[in-house]
Amino acid sequence: MLKASDFLSKPVISLKEGKNEGLIKNISFDTKLKAAEWLVLYDESDADCDEKAIRLEDVHVLGENAVMIKSGKSVIPAVSAPLNGNNPINCRIFTAEGKFTGIVSDVVMSDKNAVDGLIYDVDKVLPLCDVLSNSRDIVVSNAGGAVSIETIEIPEMKVPAPKPSDKKRTVKALKPKEDILVCPDTVETL
Repeated sequence: MLKASDFLSKPVISLKEGKNEGLIKNISFDTKLKAAEWLVLYDESDADCDEKAIRLEDVHVLGENAVMIKSGKSVIPAVSAPLNGNNPINCRIFTAEGKFTGIVSDVVMSDKNAVDGLIYDVDKVLPLCDVLSNSRDIVVSNAGGAVSIETIEIPEMKVPAPKPSDKKRTVKALKPKEDILVCPDTVETL
């Protein structure tokens, strides 16, 4: 189980340049809260303290102590990145009936950066399928959708086996006509 907090406060190191690009200070999710998209960095050594951003898909390795990227070229100024500021951590959760449920403390993600659920009250997970809507400070959920963090399992993607067909398919081979010359961009008759 991967969590958003696994990224926070880790340095981002470029393998090609051997350079510390900055520390991860935030994660930006898509507007529908389906996937994590960007890591927001800051560099203490930068006098201007301008934020930087990197696409999560550019992360080569999420290590125990650092996040590794292939090249510093994938780090861009945060003002150039399409960040929407969507991060559910610290959002209040309410049911559709108006009952306060808790405050989001972390985000459970699959290894493909897809959001699987929201952690709240230390050990409870609200599955993403029970999230009705979200904004910068509120998450609205179906009532009673929470599960214990110990019981959450990330399902494996299973591809169904092809079903045998009762119908037999017949394929007829077409014979080329000798009076037609086929070129890559045109068809001409001789």
